[in-house]
Amino acid sequence: TVTIDGKLKTFGEDVYGPDVYCQFLLDRMEEYKDEPFFLYYPMALVHGPFVPTPDSADRKRKNRRRNFADMVAYMDKLVGRIVDKLEETGLRNDTLILFTGDNGTPGGAKGGIVSELNGRRIEGGKSLTTDAGTRVALVANMPGTVPSGKVSDDLVDFSDMMPTIVAMTGAQLPVGEAFDGVSFAPQLRGR
Repeated sequence: TVTIDGKLKTFGEDVYGPDVYCQFLLDRMEEYKDEPFFLYYPMALVHGPFVPTPDSADRKRKNRRRNFADMVAYMDKLVGRIVDKLEETGLRNDTLILFTGDNGTPGGAKGGIVSELNGRRIEGGKSLTTDAGTRVALVANMPGTVPSGKVSDDLVDFSDMMPTIVAMTGAQLPVGEAFDGVSFAPQLRGR
């Protein structure tokens, strides 16, 4: 059961929740394609429990690590659907995509997730104040505006999102309000 436009909607067991959420986003993109819009998509993938996806070879598999990998692949597929919709609607070059996560992956000896970064193994540490719990990727994409293939080691915090989006859209921050964030729009523009 999911709340959509203020109404509870129940889906069958064969419906995969992340597909429902992605379709909602795609429908809003179509609805608002003729005017400026902002869409925030708190994707349910990748998140525990790590279960098989519709694309998993074994829909009953209990292996957390394999299911995690399948969920990452499915997340990538959903992002591809969003990019395809932007292409289809002619909005691709006018759209800033910011893709990030809110914390690291779970750790621990029993099925913890281990990632690799520049040849270094990083055991998951979700909820810890170490690199394993706070270091997450931030991918920015906007053809013709954000240089492709550039990697930055600059520190970005979620409080930086609002001033950055404001700067990228030409909007103004509300007057008389205090904001902790700092815009990283210059880095997005290749500076």
